[in-house]
Amino acid sequence: MRVQVPVLVVARPGPLRDGLVALLKALPQVSTVEQATTATAAIKTVESQRPALVLVDSGLPGDDAWTVLKQLKTRRPAVRCVVLSDTVQHYRQAEAAGASRALLTGIPAPQLSVTLEGLLGA
Repeated sequence: MRVQVPVLVVARPGPLRDGLVALLKALPQVSTVEQATTATAAIKTVESQRPALVLVDSGLPGDDAWTVLKQLKTRRPAVRCVVLSDTVQHYRQAEAAGASRALLTGIPAPQLSVTLEGLLGA
């Protein structure tokens, strides 16, 4: 039996977040899926729930996506962080900021699922 772990999705309410939550709940390695809409809420959730994986939408208002990533790398360096980017510029920014993976939104669900399973199994 695989060890199940909590994960966190940091994104605005809407179809992207709903789709990510549904996909994550279907993965056998995932025990719970927490959700946050701001950097502050995300960091509090990371501290209390200790997720193994955090998915961050680069389209969060202001610099929230980069604030989450920076604080995660400082406070919980072992947490794997995936940034979903709307633009190539955000993709490159996520890689430079130390994301475990940067992915462009619109990635096919099967490919996203395999990528996330690989990160959870690592």
